[in-house]
Amino acid sequence: MAMQGQGLQQLFVQGLQAVYSAEQQGLQAAQEIARNASDPQLQQLLQDQTQRAQGQIQRLEQAMGQAGASTEGIDNPIMRGILEAGQRIMSEAPDADTRDAGIIASGQIALHYYMAAYGTLRSYAQALGNQEAAEQMGQVLAERKEQDQQMTQLAEQVVNPQAS
Repeated sequence: MAMQGQGLQQLFVQGLQAVYSAEQQGLQAAQEIARNASDPQLQQLLQDQTQRAQGQIQRLEQAMGQAGASTEGIDNPIMRGILEAGQRIMSEAPDADTRDAGIIASGQIALHYYMAAYGTLRSYAQALGNQEAAEQMGQVLAERKEQDQQMTQLAEQVVNPQAS
């Protein structure tokens, strides 16, 4: 069943707006989260990911401009929920190691949301014949997958240091 171009374009724009809102919320929260991490490697990884997110947002803004998508007045309740859950995990952690493990878990949940969103947007862009946007979304998707792998490696060190 093929979708009509106009409907798919609308989904693409809505998806761009949703992930843009998520990126903005995530970037704002990441700076606070990095300050709450006690593991120096986790702090560095979060700072590196924050810097990379700024480049990812720029690519997203470029795709939004090409698609005629507004960046104003957008809210993403999914990311807001992910961030609220992460804040609760951090505030209820009984010790620094548990808090770091919770930060990693929450970060990976957010990364998995981003990977799903960017993968979907890449598919939409391809179906719409927008190769430039498809490449941009694919590039961000690849970066998010790499970030997830880095978080997994760090999680194994933080949660189970004897295995490292």
